[in-house]
Amino acid sequence: MSKDPIDSSASSISKKHQESSLPTDSKARTSKSHFSKQYSGESPRVLFSSTTEIDSRKNIMAFVRECGGKSVKRMTSASMLCVGSNQPLKKSANLVLAGCMGLDIVTDKWLAETQRKGFFLDAHHYLPKDAQRERQWGFKLFEAVARGKLRGGMTGLLGGIDVYSTHGLKSLLAHSFRDFTAVATCLGADAVKNGLPNRKELGKEFLILGTADDPQTLQASHMGLEVWSKDLLVMGALRGTIQRVDEFNFASKAHEARKRHV
Repeated sequence: MSKDPIDSSASSISKKHQESSLPTDSKARTSKSHFSKQYSGESPRVLFSSTTEIDSRKNIMAFVRECGGKSVKRMTSASMLCVGSNQPLKKSANLVLAGCMGLDIVTDKWLAETQRKGFFLDAHHYLPKDAQRERQWGFKLFEAVARGKLRGGMTGLLGGIDVYSTHGLKSLLAHSFRDFTAVATCLGADAVKNGLPNRKELGKEFLILGTADDPQTLQASHMGLEVWSKDLLVMGALRGTIQRVDEFNFASKAHEARKRHV
């Protein structure tokens, strides 16, 4: 895979699915222990973000292999995501999926210092920090990762719900679509389907994700169904709660489009 560039209506999400409890254990925050603490667990399988070029340094990658680690191309095969140091956070499918899966997320400083020490260092000390973006998006990355590490992860967010992606959304996401559907599955969706639900499927709890100018968004509006931006899922994964607010709802835009076509 190339590197990176979710009422009372039938489509509503019941309250039991709207929140995933935050970790209360104080250990969810990174420890203040010495930075020379060794990495624990299996040898890391690292996916490198587009915000770092450290994977192009042959000496670094040779060291990773010598220590039993390896580079992978898909997030679902990884145990760790490595992003660039001092780079702004991106709401990439890889970052969101890594958080959902409770995988370690580190800056490339982790690898540089790991090589200097001669062994894999504790990953917790190298979690990327971007206070401005985290404040803007209303989440804390360390909490998102901690939720993903809990037993059961965040499967309660979409448990019992089918997620539908319109054709326009699939086209927009392109190579990231497979990872986007993996996010929905990681959040507990019963199924991830393309298009709109048929009449028989309207009796089951579901969620439709699309784009503002998608013909299927307009079609859903004619059917009286709500369509949401993909950011409902993305921000739900990062915040640990599905927030059905106007920020993510295409109802008003679809209504305007319908009036233009009358």
